[in-house]
Amino acid sequence: MLRSLRADPALKLAYLVVPTSTATATAEAREIVGFFRSLRRHLVKGSRAELARSGLTAAQVSVISLLGTHASTTLSELSRELELSHSTVSGIIDRLQAKGLVNRRPSQKDRRYVEISLAEHIASQAPTLADDGPIGRLEAILKAATAEERRTIKEGLALLVRFADTAG
Repeated sequence: MLRSLRADPALKLAYLVVPTSTATATAEAREIVGFFRSLRRHLVKGSRAELARSGLTAAQVSVISLLGTHASTTLSELSRELELSHSTVSGIIDRLQAKGLVNRRPSQKDRRYVEISLAEHIASQAPTLADDGPIGRLEAILKAATAEERRTIKEGLALLVRFADTAG
């Protein structure tokens, strides 16, 4: 099985389970980063032109995309998901709110918190935005893979994330 994994560049993440020398680990890390860069190019294909037309920054689009997957959320939750500081996300939300793209309202559960959600006219487009964006492109890519290949991809990525989380 390991031999077939080595022969398939898409499954090179599986190497992470094999003890390696420092030189080999460095080479493999560079190769994996190259895979991520290539994948990112495929997923954001056309996004720069879309961003320019929308007048939004990449960070603003990231917030809108994330809000499209939640009915509403707090600034702290957004900051944690985006891995950005509270003040950075607050500034992004301020600018999106000024454009009428998001709403802020006191939380019904705890008035000390503010719930952030997409404005109605944007929320109604969220499924379409996801289909046209990176999620839709990844879905199209994954449709070409067998169920077993998709499972292997998910397991490899989950393994990499687990190692990254334990490495700190």
